[in-house]
Amino acid sequence: MLQLQAEEAKRTDDPRKRNLDNMTWRVDSSGNVLYTLKNGSMVKDNGDKIFFNVNDPAAAQVAQGFARMMFGRNVKVSGNEIGRKISRQIKR
Repeated sequence: MLQLQAEEAKRTDDPRKRNLDNMTWRVDSSGNVLYTLKNGSMVKDNGDKIFFNVNDPAAAQVAQGFARMMFGRNVKVSGNEIGRKISRQIKR
């Protein structure tokens, strides 16, 4: 997430357009990492999936960028949940 924050700062000079400025994070008792964006929206990383506030486009954008960093380009978005897209290969 810190890498995303640094990349966003390089892309945008206007702090009002940055979603990751003043971001905070904490780890809950289950080991999930909870990121709070400057607008109060949350992104949750539980290791194999990422969850975000579905009604906030900024949280969705941050979560999708984070998912691409964690899982690569093959991600599956379903509602407010992002996970690894499983590709099935047929053995012959």
